[in-house]
Formats: sequence, C-alpha cells, structure tokens
Amino acid sequence: MTLRQVSNKVDVDQSTMSKIERNELIASQRIIKPLSEELGVEYRELQIKFLSEKIYYELKHEDYPTESLETAKKWRNEVQKMHICRPKGKSPTRSKNFEIIGEAAYHLTDEIKGANPKVEWKKIMAFRHILVHDYYKINLEIVWKARENKIDGLRNQLIEILDQSE
Repeated sequence: MTLRQVSNKVDVDQSTMSKIERNELIASQRIIKPLSEELGVEYRELQIKFLSEKIYYELKHEDYPTESLETAKKWRNEVQKMHICRPKGKSPTRSKNFEIIGEAAYHLTDEIKGANPKVEWKKIMAFRHILVHDYYKINLEIVWKARENKIDGLRNQLIEILDQSE
C-alpha cells in the first residue's frame, strides 16, 4: 500500500504521514485506530508505541526522566488504590464485585464448598460481610491487596470447579 493510499484511508495529508513514517512527527491519537486497521497491526501494539514515543519526547530533555517515570508509576498505583473504593453514597463502588463474589459464595451448597476446600469460602464471605455491613471499617490497602493477589487465583479455582461440574 502506498503512502498516499494510507494517508487517504486514515484521513491525514500525505506530508504529515510521511513525517510520521520518518519519525519526525508523532502520530496523533485520532489516527492510531484507523492506522492499525489499515496496516494490519494490533491496535494495542500501536497504541503502546504511540504512548511510549509521546512520553519519550516529552521527557527527553528533562533532568530526571527515569525517576519521574518511576514516581508516575507509583502515583498511578496510589490513584488506582484510592479509586477502587471511591465512596458513592455509603457503599464503595469498585468493591461491589467483591460483594457479589461473597454473596454468590454464601449461596453455594455445603456440598460444593466441601468438595472444594482449597477455596477460602469463609474468608470470601467474611470479606463480603465487612464490605456490606461494616463499610466504615474498610481498609483500602486490604481491598487493594485482595484485588492484586487473590482475584486471579480465585478466578482460576472457580473455572476449575465449573469445568468439573460440566
């Protein structure tokens, strides 16, 4: 495909596309998706490249770029922690998923729970109880750690249980 054809498909003039191709200009956010489709490149891959270049060019002349990136990463994690239990009325919104998981565990039969002792059913139900009834005691650090350290393992255990039941 020629430069002219790609330019037309993504609605960017040819000289701009040429500069992007020669790394003289960073592609704008609005053309990333159509460009990925036209080039047959995964959108995620192109988006990451776009953002990486944007960050690089923004920080390349700064005094402490590496330290700034590390601080930004830590800050992002802190923001995520704060938002995981952002209050909406009295109940934390993002913890709702934990509430649902705990409620579902509560309604499982003792037979299912007994057949799957590796799953921490009592802890799951107790966690749900705190989130629903003792929301003023919620420790965001614990909710964050549960999200980071427990959810994937629990998901895998539940998939295994569902596979066995079929």
